[in-house]
Amino acid sequence: MKKLLMTSVAAATAMAMAPNAMADDHMEMQVELTTQQQAMYDGWSDANRMAYDAWPADVQAYYWTLTPMQAEAWWQLTDEQRVAIFEMVPAQRAATWQSISQQMNKRSATTQSASSTNVRYQSGAVVQTVPANTVQGDYPICADGRTDACIQPRAAGKNWGNRPLDYWPGKPASEMDDDS
Repeated sequence: MKKLLMTSVAAATAMAMAPNAMADDHMEMQVELTTQQQAMYDGWSDANRMAYDAWPADVQAYYWTLTPMQAEAWWQLTDEQRVAIFEMVPAQRAATWQSISQQMNKRSATTQSASSTNVRYQSGAVVQTVPANTVQGDYPICADGRTDACIQPRAAGKNWGNRPLDYWPGKPASEMDDDS
């Protein structure tokens, strides 16, 4: 939907800079808006107001006959698509709006099902299971392929297993030659 909205904004910008696909000789005729329509118009983005103002009066008048769903879809169409719908015969126009409505309902259903998956994010302490033989607090020592639910030998006080080095074993990787 973002892509469609961006297309509408781009189209509105292009209309301000170039001749409009819907432009005709009667541009100075504007539709007289009711108080409710004026309030809606004032709530639109600048791009939508510029697009509306560029339409011929008959297209402006047609816009106000649209249902709320059709008006929402209208702003997602390109100027060419708007002109095509406006110029259709009533039966063809009704079929087109029905098709658009079905597409919007499918998209809305997809969005709703994605948002209703009940994902719950929770933060808190991590609970880790304790091995069965550690009831007394003795963890098994990691050895012979055992790497889970065990304790490293040196951490358990044993004198074997991996140990930290008391020195740096060589140069940092950034100082080593590529030849090695």
